[in-house]
Amino acid sequence: MRNTLGMALLAALVLAAPAAANQAQESIFQDDGVLQQSGADAQASGLMQMKDLGADTIHVLVGWRQLAPSPTSRTKPADFDAGDPSAYPAGAFDTLDSLVRQARAEGLDLIFTPTSTIPDWASRCSTSQARKGKVYTCDPDPAEFQQFVTALGRHFSGDLAVNRWSIWNEPNFKAWLRPQFTKVRGSVVASGAIMYRDLLRAGIAGLQASGHGSDAIYAGETAPIGQTRGGPNTTNMAPGLFDRRLFCLGDNLKPLRGGDARTYKCTKVTRLPVKGFAHHPYTKGGSMAPTSGVRNADEITLNYIGRLERILNAAARYRRIPRSLPIYNTEYGFQTDPPDRLFGVSLENQADYINEADYMSWHERRIRSVAQYNLIDDASTAGFNTGLVFNPNTDDGVAKPAYDAYRTPIFVINHGSTVDVWGQARPAGPNQKVEIQVGSDNQFSTVQSVQTGTQGYFFVAGLEKQTGSWRLSWTDKAGNTYTSRVAEPQAEPKFKG
Repeated sequence: MRNTLGMALLAALVLAAPAAANQAQESIFQDDGVLQQSGADAQASGLMQMKDLGADTIHVLVGWRQLAPSPTSRTKPADFDAGDPSAYPAGAFDTLDSLVRQARAEGLDLIFTPTSTIPDWASRCSTSQARKGKVYTCDPDPAEFQQFVTALGRHFSGDLAVNRWSIWNEPNFKAWLRPQFTKVRGSVVASGAIMYRDLLRAGIAGLQASGHGSDAIYAGETAPIGQTRGGPNTTNMAPGLFDRRLFCLGDNLKPLRGGDARTYKCTKVTRLPVKGFAHHPYTKGGSMAPTSGVRNADEITLNYIGRLERILNAAARYRRIPRSLPIYNTEYGFQTDPPDRLFGVSLENQADYINEADYMSWHERRIRSVAQYNLIDDASTAGFNTGLVFNPNTDDGVAKPAYDAYRTPIFVINHGSTVDVWGQARPAGPNQKVEIQVGSDNQFSTVQSVQTGTQGYFFVAGLEKQTGSWRLSWTDKAGNTYTSRVAEPQAEPKFKG
């Protein structure tokens, strides 16, 4: 079905979820273009669609430069109290205020991520470096960032309260924080990790100062791919290296010692009071299947999430972070062709890959969320085309097959003569009747009816394999019937690395 932007008892074969499965996983949606940059009508419509699709939480990037006064000046305004929200320009918070109110009205939770770009006066780089390439991310002053976050915390309290935060977006990526690498006494240093650790502590301090110290605060928001060595012009740092140095760990996952500890400001390490680690487990910018390989041992896509788990375990062992820190996928998606002729996957593969990634995430207990970025493709084909809906400039805002696939995920695992069927009625939640069907074309018959558990999930093991393809069908309380994509049995995806 093509949408436009405007627009009984549990059967005996239904088994408990596999031992490692996460049965209460939240669905996170992000689209700052729709929710912050396209006006009030687009914001309201976007939130309603996200809720209708079954989102639980909205991830919001809060840009420092966009809110600060005199962002193009190298001098901070003399009378500006950066920790006082009332000192910011009139109307600076209006779009975010509306977003919070509308999201609450839709029953959606929020995660705010204070991040770059930064005002020129907050950079500790030279003027030429601070403004180089109009990429305003050069060496932010942690003390100034702390004041910015303090202002956010004070403003987003009371009736506008936000109580989930993550600090900085993709801090291992040059477009959000630079330089990633520098030379110190002839040696290449992963300086992005040092800067981020300072910003993370500053952000936490700002939240504590504004009464949000007991909120859920997450570290990370790391990008999945990158290099393990480089110079000042290196675009991004592989997250494995970045995370180890962030937590003052060597490549052997033991504490840095001696000169290395001094270089990385790790001579005195105190525990970071965070409640989760956020990561963006894309495969090569969203252009490959979720089970695809990576280029080096420090890249961390969904398929290699075990690498991140080992680093977090080591960091906890040496009291850098709390034990058993959950992992949150807060940004994820797949580019499509059309419109992206260079890096996109087919529309059918996008729908398939989203469901496979959801199943993989559900199967891994430590991953507490799945994410979708964006709702609508960017206006430019050079941007992110990971949306569930085409941009009105490219195909009249028509929904992709992934739109329905996101609402009703299905994944069928092949075991020879039998199959397992995993699925979700995402917006329905628990106690929703779902029909598991087999057939072809428009002729499908119900093999079994199941009832969903927490978050709308179900898992059925040992169904007899039959001729035809598999799909799900369910009807909501208003009488609207939804179907999944048509799925073929596939091999069980195996995590690597």
